Amino acid sequence: MDQRVALHTAARRYCADQYAHWMRCYGERDFDITSPRAEAVYPRYNVLAAILVDVESVLPQEFATLDDLRAFLIAAGQTAEDAATRYAPDLLAERAMAEQRAAFGGFIERITLEGLRDVDPLPYRRSLSGAESATLWSRLRRHRRGLDEGQYWYPLTGQAAAPHTLAFHADQCNQAISSPILRHILESHDVARVWELSHRPGPCMRSRLSKSSPRTLTMKPTGRPVSWVG
Repeated sequence: MDQRVALHTAARRYCADQYAHWMRCYGERDFDITSPRAEAVYPRYNVLAAILVDVESVLPQEFATLDDLRAFLIAAGQTAEDAATRYAPDLLAERAMAEQRAAFGGFIERITLEGLRDVDPLPYRRSLSGAESATLWSRLRRHRRGLDEGQYWYPLTGQAAAPHTLAFHADQCNQAISSPILRHILESHDVARVWELSHRPGPCMRSRLSKSSPRTLTMKPTGRPVSWVG
């Protein structure tokens, strides 16, 4: 694996693993969200989610050197923001986010060339730019009435489902269907691309399934219609 790809992958995995860790910590405790204990936990996974979006907004091949990518990732850890991170109720929440930013930066600084050789690949995923997201939303609105950015969708709206729409409970679906199984299901229906959208404001995610390798997802820009929305 190219060293830049390995470093980028390690950063993505760190954010995802730490996000899952802090989500479990929050879920395993009976927190009042306004309590100091809660404010020491949930800001951590919020800032990790923001960092991951910035990390996945670039391709590692866009950087001339490994050091250039490393510098970008460290800066992303220090500056990544979204609606959740901009709201810090008090100094405790701010401190928790600052500690998590520092931990991410330290991880990126410390990882060695030897460590990069041990990085396992992850499925391809990229945060779309604002212009790309706007284009996707425009295309979707032409095909799905009532589907709009920043608004709840079926089944939360109480309205009937649009044609060819299914809804799943995210946690139960993730537990029941692993990524390889989901990839196999999509490929068996000739689904080539996956688009991830949210009712929350923010970037969309784009992936392209690669039938040549069951362990990776690659992206090749095409003009074909959207084949799957999740």
